[in-house]
Amino acid sequence: MTSGIEGLDDLLKGGFPRGSFISVWGFDGYAESIFSKQFCFKGLENNEKVLYVATTETEYVFRKQMEVYGWGTSSMSTSLNFLEIPETVLTDLNAASRLIYDKFERLQGVDRCCIVMTPLVHLSPPAHTLGATKIWRDRFWRSRSVGIAVYTRGGIPTPLEVSIRASFDGVIDFLPSEKEEYDGYLRISKLHRTKTPPEYIPFILEPKIGIVLKKND
Repeated sequence: MTSGIEGLDDLLKGGFPRGSFISVWGFDGYAESIFSKQFCFKGLENNEKVLYVATTETEYVFRKQMEVYGWGTSSMSTSLNFLEIPETVLTDLNAASRLIYDKFERLQGVDRCCIVMTPLVHLSPPAHTLGATKIWRDRFWRSRSVGIAVYTRGGIPTPLEVSIRASFDGVIDFLPSEKEEYDGYLRISKLHRTKTPPEYIPFILEPKIGIVLKKND
């Protein structure tokens, strides 16, 4: 499944393997957030069924952020499905998981799903977090869809982060850059069923495009 990120699909020999659950990590809630929306918009462009699970934003804010990069969603409302997790449920990962699962079932599956994860796991017991990840991973595998879980580095304890990263099919990190010509670096730590080298690849943020990977110096 194409990622929607210029340069990344070439690196992945076509895109993400279907049936994958991939975690995306960043330090500032910036590049990883853009990545998730760019991934969703590509699915909408392809007339795929997309589910975005929000924990820190409303649907109005989500659509406005999409418009910043020229990713208008008004004409794609039938393909975009938005689930906002209520604040009263953010500290109960099991309850939040049921909401996501129920939405998934009502939609009879989706092609792409993005879940903003950090608030959900910050106050949840580690066992609940790892258990939910395994359940969702199995669900995406069965439906042959691709799921993206977005995390902010530093938002959860380090020991739990290590365990979480190990439980996903893939791990993508966004790191800041000290070079003015780049906005940061992307690193694929692992991605099952691919042979992607774990190198740091510079990227820039282009207006009306989003994240664009560049060749290493």
